[in-house]
Amino acid sequence: MKPLTLGAYIDGSLAYLAAVLAVVGAMSLWAATRRMRRGTLLLSGCTYLIVLSQFPLPDRDRLACPLRAAEPSLVPFVPLLGRMARVWETAPNLSHWASQSGFVGAAMNLIVGALIGALLAGYPIRLRTAAGLGLGLSLAVELTQLTGTWGLYPCAYRKFDVDDLILNTVGVALGFWVARRWATGHGPRRGWDTTPEGRCGRA
Repeated sequence: MKPLTLGAYIDGSLAYLAAVLAVVGAMSLWAATRRMRRGTLLLSGCTYLIVLSQFPLPDRDRLACPLRAAEPSLVPFVPLLGRMARVWETAPNLSHWASQSGFVGAAMNLIVGALIGALLAGYPIRLRTAAGLGLGLSLAVELTQLTGTWGLYPCAYRKFDVDDLILNTVGVALGFWVARRWATGHGPRRGWDTTPEGRCGRA
């Protein structure tokens, strides 16, 4: 994801979320059954992740290729851990950490992934399947960034980051696991599969 401060990230996220929720509201009027509504929410969550990771789109004519900021990051967590070490040495307090774009992006990857995973928990699938779906979605997002939106742009304008790939997948798996545990512990919700075959414990 593009580096952002916490305030800018939240402002942008709210704008995209408002647009997605408007679409969800319109689609929910059509989605008459519980299963259809759940599917609509899941589709909207995935769409939100895709839109948030790709927009705003740059001006193609003004794009100065190649972009150094869009060089792929293929070694897991090395840049993130380096930033953590520098921040810890200079100002180890919560407000300073929250202003660091790398940490905000990592947290949002986990949160958005967890929301998608929680929605997947309502379907009769196992944890490994949910994690695989999360990996596939995240990989599609990262490849779109790597290829300049599949050739629509002459070069990548956002970074392919293996950290995003890992954190999105972990977020989906974690959200799925927590939602399934909650549903099992509080009694099955109508339309949720909490049978032994569907429980995340049998991954």
